[in-house]
Amino acid sequence: MEPDTLAVIQLTGWLAALGAALYAVSDVLLLAHHVGPRGPAPDAEPEQLEPFSVSPFSAGDLIKLGALPASRVAWGGLLGVLSTPLLLAGAWAMYQALRPAGLWQALVPAVLLAVALILAPFVHGSFIYIELNAGVLARLPADSRQLFGPVFRLQQRVMAAAYAVIVVATLLAAVGHSFVVALSGTSLPRWMAAVNPVTMTVLWLVIRKLLPRSIANYFEGAGFNIGFLLFFLLLAITVRGS
Repeated sequence: MEPDTLAVIQLTGWLAALGAALYAVSDVLLLAHHVGPRGPAPDAEPEQLEPFSVSPFSAGDLIKLGALPASRVAWGGLLGVLSTPLLLAGAWAMYQALRPAGLWQALVPAVLLAVALILAPFVHGSFIYIELNAGVLARLPADSRQLFGPVFRLQQRVMAAAYAVIVVATLLAAVGHSFVVALSGTSLPRWMAAVNPVTMTVLWLVIRKLLPRSIANYFEGAGFNIGFLLFFLLLAITVRGS
């Protein structure tokens, strides 16, 4: 690998790590209802919103998230969406790091990762409307709630469907990356087979469990993107010329 090519791979890895860090901050703005600015909680009880909640949201989640200020929610969603080009650079960095193993061995995991990252802003931006509409729904009178509720349920189902595709694509990309690094010659050390976005997310969740609650609250909802941050950092640090 030419020195210039190696430098570009490292740079794109760092840019992807920066994008993941910005996404993690936006996750906290959108989801960490224990910290930061909050508005008054709606008077609705969880059982009143239960008929309108769709997994992964519970009625309690909708009430908590619906209390977040609209400006905080809007900035949280936009920060992630606008950071996507930085994060997407990581798919190219992964492809180049795996390229010595062969075209398809590098292309398949990188394309799967790119699919997940391209779909991510749709889901991330959808949180703006889910959370703002949750606040509206919780404050509506019962008869109006029945009119708006079915539309709100559909919004959640659409977001959940797209999120499921992202999760599956990320999981397959992570497994593919690890198999290629473990079984083929790449520009990464063999131990990097244990490092992928999924294993790094699991590692972070274990670390977060060990943190004091007052500190862990500041990372609420950001686990997935902290996993990406750790993965891209390690990729940028360990990639080497051949």
